[in-house]
Amino acid sequence: MKPIHAVLSTFLLSSICGSALGQDKLSGFHQYPQFRTFSGLPGSGYALSPDGDFDPSGATAFSTPIAFNLGQMRFVFGGGNTSPNEKILFPTLDKSNVPSSRGNGTGVFSGGLSLGSAGTLSATVMVLSSVGDDAFNFQYSPGRQTGQWRYSVGVQDLTGQGGASGAQNPGDNDSSRSFYGVATYDFKSNGTYASFGGGEHRFSKGFANVSTNLFRDAKAYVEYEGSFFNYGVLYAVPLTKPSKDSMRALRLQASLALVDNRYAAWGIFLTF
Repeated sequence: MKPIHAVLSTFLLSSICGSALGQDKLSGFHQYPQFRTFSGLPGSGYALSPDGDFDPSGATAFSTPIAFNLGQMRFVFGGGNTSPNEKILFPTLDKSNVPSSRGNGTGVFSGGLSLGSAGTLSATVMVLSSVGDDAFNFQYSPGRQTGQWRYSVGVQDLTGQGGASGAQNPGDNDSSRSFYGVATYDFKSNGTYASFGGGEHRFSKGFANVSTNLFRDAKAYVEYEGSFFNYGVLYAVPLTKPSKDSMRALRLQASLALVDNRYAAWGIFLTF
């Protein structure tokens, strides 16, 4: 257990101790800053199994997609904040529409729907700022998928109005609608998964992520989001016990991440 404790301690220290840096690399012309944090896509900040259960041994990522969808009537509620530096910060409620020195906060509500043999569908409403900006994400997984590979297609920000470049930056009113495809491989060992994919706009440079269990209720993950690497840890706390024949239970899943080795992020999600 000592190596695991060392990894967690090093990560936490790096998250809370650091010099002030602006989120310059997350904003700018067609950088899609609102979606390069906790993305509101399935598995972003919480663990999700291939069958759509909120199992701590499932796959997770930070801002990039995985191919698993939420199961029938499975729900996620929560959100998080990405700081403008390496310190853990809370977002401000300032409504001036000026880039915040307290970070980039995002709220998320997601739900899953079974389409029978046709597959599954996940839908998400994202609240992007205190001025009421929002976005709608959808991900579809075809039915009858078996084996270690799973695949899905989706769209982030269906209406395209979530912001392409960041508030007050040239090009921010351009469409941020981003279609993508993703495939996830289950290594069938220690809750280890790898995902790969690409698409347009936000995903035009491709992406990849890997997650694995440190122990039963904790995971580590790393992702390449098209321009740089993000990495983090997740811990799931059961609030109610699942039934014998289902993983359905109320869980609090907390995630800490470091974006491009310079911006600290935290997220808390209730899954049920």
